[in-house]
Amino acid sequence: MIESTVVTQRRLHDEELLELVLLPLFQNLHMEHEVCVREKAVDLIISLCHHCNSKHCTGLLDVLERIMERPFNVDHGDIVNIPSEEELSDVVKCTNGLIQLFIVKMYQLPSSHAVQIYKTLVRHANLHYEKPIYFEFALSTKLAVFDFILNITADGKQFF
Repeated sequence: MIESTVVTQRRLHDEELLELVLLPLFQNLHMEHEVCVREKAVDLIISLCHHCNSKHCTGLLDVLERIMERPFNVDHGDIVNIPSEEELSDVVKCTNGLIQLFIVKMYQLPSSHAVQIYKTLVRHANLHYEKPIYFEFALSTKLAVFDFILNITADGKQFF
């Protein structure tokens, strides 16, 4: 329902929707227990970021960053809970979405959005090394980030 409202009203009320509805709604998205809810929200946020060049894009990117870090920040006490590939599907979707979003934002102003996306992706790769047990069997996000980093060139000819 939110997605259809945003899509139909985006052109007229973009700033108000982001500031008054979506950003407050997504603030605690990383704590949502249902993976399918997080996945749909990631899809919507990525879509919104493609068309957003305002200060609210930074807030949306912050939400995506918390989604990317969620598996590493879940406290289980002394028990180490290794998430399955299905439990990480939102993180995989977020990683791939951020990579595609970087390609778009790299050529747009403000450049701070592209920088924030890059830092989020690199931070995610670093977390794989700081806490390797959490992604022991789900390496697709780390591989996607490394592929992304290795494909960045100064002249843009070999970029994806």
